[in-house]
Amino acid sequence: MNKKYRRLGNIVAVSIPMVIIGATIQRVYAEEVQNPIVAEQTSVETMNNQEVTKEAQDSIVKEQSSSETTNDQNDQEVTDDNITQKPDVNYEAHVQDKGWQTPVINGETSGTVGERKRIEAIKINVNSNVAGGVEYQTHIQGIGWQDWVKNGQIAGTTGQSRRVEAIRIRLTGELASKYHIYYRAHVQNYGWLSWAKDGEYSGSQGYGLRMEALQIKLIEIGKEITDSGIAFQSPSIKYRAQLQGTGWQDYRNDGQVAGTIGQSRRMESVKIELVNPELVGNILYQTHIQNYGWETNWAKNGELSGTVGQGLRLEAIRIKLDGAVANDYNVYYTVHAANIGWLGWAKNGENAGTSGASLRLEGLIIRLIKKGDSAPTLIGSINTPYVANQTIYYRAYVDDSGWQTNVKDGETAGTTGQSKQIDQIVIEQPDTNIDGTVEYRGQIQNIGWQSAWTQAGNQLGQLGSRLEAVQIHLTGELAKVYDLYYRAHCELFGWEGWARNGESAGSKGAGFRMEGLQVELRVKGSSAPGTRDSAYRDVTNMVSRAQGYTSATNRLILLDKTHYRVGVFERSNGRWKLIHECLCGIGAAETPTVEGQFTTGPYRNVVHRRPTYNYWYVTQFFGDYLFHSVLYTTTQNPVQIRDGRMGIQVSHGCVRLSLEDAKYIFYQVPLGTKVVIYH
Repeated sequence: MNKKYRRLGNIVAVSIPMVIIGATIQRVYAEEVQNPIVAEQTSVETMNNQEVTKEAQDSIVKEQSSSETTNDQNDQEVTDDNITQKPDVNYEAHVQDKGWQTPVINGETSGTVGERKRIEAIKINVNSNVAGGVEYQTHIQGIGWQDWVKNGQIAGTTGQSRRVEAIRIRLTGELASKYHIYYRAHVQNYGWLSWAKDGEYSGSQGYGLRMEALQIKLIEIGKEITDSGIAFQSPSIKYRAQLQGTGWQDYRNDGQVAGTIGQSRRMESVKIELVNPELVGNILYQTHIQNYGWETNWAKNGELSGTVGQGLRLEAIRIKLDGAVANDYNVYYTVHAANIGWLGWAKNGENAGTSGASLRLEGLIIRLIKKGDSAPTLIGSINTPYVANQTIYYRAYVDDSGWQTNVKDGETAGTTGQSKQIDQIVIEQPDTNIDGTVEYRGQIQNIGWQSAWTQAGNQLGQLGSRLEAVQIHLTGELAKVYDLYYRAHCELFGWEGWARNGESAGSKGAGFRMEGLQVELRVKGSSAPGTRDSAYRDVTNMVSRAQGYTSATNRLILLDKTHYRVGVFERSNGRWKLIHECLCGIGAAETPTVEGQFTTGPYRNVVHRRPTYNYWYVTQFFGDYLFHSVLYTTTQNPVQIRDGRMGIQVSHGCVRLSLEDAKYIFYQVPLGTKVVIYH
């Protein structure tokens, strides 16, 4: 039987006898007043009747109570006011375009499903005769987590068109010791999430998604809801970069790229935050800044690291966790460095990026991963997270002197100015734990290029035979993150330009000895130690061609237009011997340098002055065609170059040379010397 009808029956059962008793008392009292003679007897009788009536009434109440108790046992319902009744939770949502909805209770849906409408505010209450109440807080668009409210107060906003994104609910007082409060959210793009309980987070944060509906229910402690799904969707971390030319980007979430790829924009500063409120602790980070180096202090929890408005690049970064979150998670991060690309993953305070190479950071990815789980997969092909300039050692065996001690990092192995050949060299393994090695081979007198590569630490060359050129390269991961530069000091030519990563350095075709060697290991993409022009001079064809000509003097000049090279030869033992060779610039396409055989002179002059430029050490070889220096400003002496381009078609037909090379021809080549120009 329905509880309220049982209670009504009890009331009727008790009320009817009471009415009868009341009527009897009234009649007796009236008779007593009318007949005083029988008053005493009536009084006694009435007292007896009252005793009987009370006994009857007690009997009726006990009977009814016994009957109700029996029925309640079947329904497990209790009517005694001293026994706890099951509480109800009721709640209502303020919905976009609809306003406040009708309250619902005990797991019913408040809000909307399938209408794409946001919940903007929520009210929750618990009806119970158990001491305690309900508290709740919401995460609101543009505001974040609001303060806790309670017992029917409004959480959220109205009239501001702000979405509720997440919620937490908890019971207080004695209620919290007897019941769990379960709740789940219907979230944009996700649908119904799993159940949260007792102050846990439900909904989403960090994605800008609206909560569309909510269900809440009370469950007695010990009668849990079994649900292993996800109740709260939130990125673990967010970060943003301030970029050259564009300023601050929007925040990126765990695993997304902050910065740019392929736009050559430097990162200038960063901000990093832990987003998921379930992660307790701090995230700390420190950057390596152009001209400053590593920052002195660590930034944390959204603070700025780097610079703004100074045009300075970030070159490296390190990130670590602090507090409880550090016990459960590893923080991994990788950077995209200019000229290299994506480096390997660093973690927990390790360095990521480059140092000593003047390379900008362009991109950053951060991942928060539970301890024990696998590290992220490499984005590129490089395992190394941090690259700094490393030391490399090498030495030379010099004719008549023997083995020298090791030198390093651009120092000279061998000699200069002593006319002594290098017979052998050794290059040591680079001083780094990065996978890979260095290999080298040489061009040896009367042998030519070796076919096999010599491994690090081993001798290259033969005693008594001059080394004329070398090739040096890296292998493995070393080759991905470093450039190897080297140059040779050669007989006649002096220091050549810098070769790189297996290119040839030295000379070929003239039998010139290599006298000195310098080697440097630099971070990939760094600038070369010096000019890379003329690192290797193969003059075989020019020397061979020269043997077919005669000259009225003991000098001969050849100009190879294809390679922009000028060679000066001297007659020696019936052959033309190359004694000077250099780079030049020749006539532009519309004013080409003539080809054929000519002779120097008759005109020579130290300087030709023009209204806007001068050129120096002028030697005529045909009509208006001259050998002279590159163009200088109109000062008294050749101090400032106005146009120093060479190695291209650039002039009105004349042959442009460096000041030193023009001066060499001016003073070392007699007038009447044959000039041969070809392509």
